[in-house]
Amino acid sequence: MTGHGFCDEHIEALVAAARQTALTDPSGARRQWQQIDRLVTDEAPWIMLGSETFYHYAARRVGNVQITPFNPLYDQIWVN
Repeated sequence: MTGHGFCDEHIEALVAAARQTALTDPSGARRQWQQIDRLVTDEAPWIMLGSETFYHYAARRVGNVQITPFNPLYDQIWVN
């Protein structure tokens, strides 16, 4: 999971062990993966779906453009 912003060395070690176990003991590996799933769920990591960059364009005649994290405040915009 390294490189994705979520890093837990304990969980990473369990993942490596589960991958090795899967080669010789599939049902044992399944139990390990269940433990890993519970641990990751308890950590509650999240990922951003989409871009954090937003672009808003306005003509030169447009004034008082105020941008929030969600959208422009349209009721505050005026046109000259």
